[in-house]
Amino acid sequence: METKSEPAEAPPEQATAAEPAKAEPARAEPARAEPVNIETPPPAPKPDPRASRLPASAQIEDLFAAVRRLEAFASDEAKRVSGKLVPSVEDHAKKHIWVSLLLALGLGLILGMWLRGGRRRE
Repeated sequence: METKSEPAEAPPEQATAAEPAKAEPARAEPARAEPVNIETPPPAPKPDPRASRLPASAQIEDLFAAVRRLEAFASDEAKRVSGKLVPSVEDHAKKHIWVSLLLALGLGLILGMWLRGGRRRE
């Protein structure tokens, strides 16, 4: 009797360390919702817009008061200078006309150079 040797059926393939596993298509897992933390504090209440305007309004009022005080001070000083100092300076300038002219020219020259940024450079 002659028997034919048929190859035995191969056992199912198992992945070993030497043989890479066959790539299986990735399964899409259903999206899981994050668990809600019951201990979270409630959101902070929004500030009242009118309340935030009050400090700015108070600051503006303080600024206006400071400007009014400065205007009053400047007015008082202008009256004092114009009443006492200006007449004496005018008399002095009339007596020493050349000194006044040279002083005015020198001051103009210095101020012009300062505003222009120095001598002309071409």
